[in-house]
Amino acid sequence: MLNVFPPGLSGQERLSHLRGKSREYDVVRTDRAHPYFGGPEDSNPHLGSLRDLLITFALAHPKISYCQGMSDVAAPLLAVLDDEAQTFLCFSSLMRRLAPRFHPDGRGLSRIFTHLRLLLRRIDPQFWNFLAARGAHDLLFCYRWLLLELKREFAFDDALRVEVGGGRVG
Repeated sequence: MLNVFPPGLSGQERLSHLRGKSREYDVVRTDRAHPYFGGPEDSNPHLGSLRDLLITFALAHPKISYCQGMSDVAAPLLAVLDDEAQTFLCFSSLMRRLAPRFHPDGRGLSRIFTHLRLLLRRIDPQFWNFLAARGAHDLLFCYRWLLLELKREFAFDDALRVEVGGGRVG
């Protein structure tokens, strides 16, 4: 009914298909390919720390709560600091700046898109015209870049070295 499975799969093939999709989801969502977060879910203490600090943040900040993508911001901090309490403090501080991007009404991220469009039009009108001619002037292809500050565009180890908020993380 929801077109989750390709047509013609047997019951066993459907289970196999779901397991494969689950592995893809885990790797993308929790950096499971990196050794720090790798291995069995139930025996990796770092996954529990990441989950606990995100839950604590959500409970401490009910107006923001938890939104998809916050784990991408918190995971590199935890991997560098290797301390849940310190990571929580750093993540909370970073979220003071990033929180509008995660607000459910979308106004914070919309404002960033507006600024980016204005900047592109002013600094590089030729590129802006190129995008506009192709219907890409909404810049939605930049969504993940702006929300996660390019975190997923780098290999995890490289993301550990990217400057965040003017100071080096790793």
